Amino acid sequence: MFGAGQALTLGHGKTMIKTYLIGSQATAKQAILLGLVTTITHTVSIFVLGVLVFFVSEYIVPKQLYPVLSFLAAYQSLEGFPTIMESY
Repeated sequence: MFGAGQALTLGHGKTMIKTYLIGSQATAKQAILLGLVTTITHTVSIFVLGVLVFFVSEYIVPKQLYPVLSFLAAYQSLEGFPTIMESY
């Protein structure tokens, strides 16, 4: 429930997506399709990450796993940053 509420707040690239849709004069059907694809891929990736963590946690103590996951999450969120900055 909290995750769904958080997803509706600022961030998650919604501003860039809105700008893209307006700039490309996308139809409502295209906007809905993009929203569905984004939602499905995001949800599947979270489930895959959960399953991966479940199996890896049998071999690695969660205290050791947490810093690695934190690094990967930070890297993923910053990965698109240079591309965004190059467009300005």
